[in-house]
Amino acid sequence: MKSKFRHFYICFLLLLLFAGGCASLMAPVNQQEALRQRVDKLWQAKSAEDMRTFYKMTDNKYRKNHTIEQFLRGRNLIIQGYTIKNVKIDNNDPHKASSMVIFKTFKFAQPFTLSVKEEWLLEDGHWNLKLSDPRTPFDKRSK
Repeated sequence: MKSKFRHFYICFLLLLLFAGGCASLMAPVNQQEALRQRVDKLWQAKSAEDMRTFYKMTDNKYRKNHTIEQFLRGRNLIIQGYTIKNVKIDNNDPHKASSMVIFKTFKFAQPFTLSVKEEWLLEDGHWNLKLSDPRTPFDKRSK
């Protein structure tokens, strides 16, 4: 009788280990990887001109103050390709991060390669692009 329970117990532990291993393959390794995946998903949406997905990935404060209709106005930049240069989580605040993306576009029939630094916020377990309180060239930077 003891050996049956031992056999059942070992099989159960092996099943748990196997399930845990599969789950870890599906989950992001860490927040840095989760952020990189989120940045990539956002730029895939931009490239596919899927602005509704892009809107859903903006920060809560922005979505609270801007309807999707407001967001969609003036969004006509065509992305011809992109490269995620880097993603970095803030050392002082793990709920803030930044990314640098280089992308190709056309404007007035001319090709352009541009780079953009994006700010991200970890909200409700997801990284969202911070569009609320945008920085301008006239902002004072405190260091």
